[in-house]
Amino acid sequence: MERSEGANLAVGALLIGIGAVILGLLAPVAAAVVAGVCAFVGAYLIVGGVYLGWPSFTTAAERVFRPRLVNASSRLVQTDRGIVFELAALNEGRDDLIDANLNVVVPTFVTKLDRCSAHGQVGLPEHKGAFFPGRQEGFWHGTVTFPGRMTRIVYFRAEMEPVRDFWVRWKVIAPVLNPTLEETFCLTPLAEPLPPGQAPETGEQGS
Repeated sequence: MERSEGANLAVGALLIGIGAVILGLLAPVAAAVVAGVCAFVGAYLIVGGVYLGWPSFTTAAERVFRPRLVNASSRLVQTDRGIVFELAALNEGRDDLIDANLNVVVPTFVTKLDRCSAHGQVGLPEHKGAFFPGRQEGFWHGTVTFPGRMTRIVYFRAEMEPVRDFWVRWKVIAPVLNPTLEETFCLTPLAEPLPPGQAPETGEQGS
């Protein structure tokens, strides 16, 4: 049970109890109305908020801990291994966003897209995912964890012929993430690839 669900159950039960006590001790119409309102709100929080997923109150702790992805960005980090670019986002929440679904969409002229290291190395265990080319656009799908209170950088290596400007659209989806993150960026490959030693350093966690 999540933090909000436990709080909703406690508050809902309390309100129903208060309503029942007022209704039992006082007979005036005003008391009956108050009791009815308390019972309705309590039932809504328990049945609707917890079991049916209707909108309900959130606690301060839940708002602080809930993962929220902001400050999305993309940058080209081209090396001699090919066209390498990064996707980055800050998780403002304290809780980790674990194994979120990541979709990276590129134009159809991108023939291959792999998750890689900052220097373009592919095939590492943490780079699990698959690229699916298409007639209109291709996309890479995999899972990524975004640690709480940190900026996570994910690197990809693209292959195309000839090399040209391209766009990249990425979307992060997870049940606890509301709203989902979806951003589109346009990238321009450099005329000459940067050697590995001159690739920009990000200073953030990335893989």
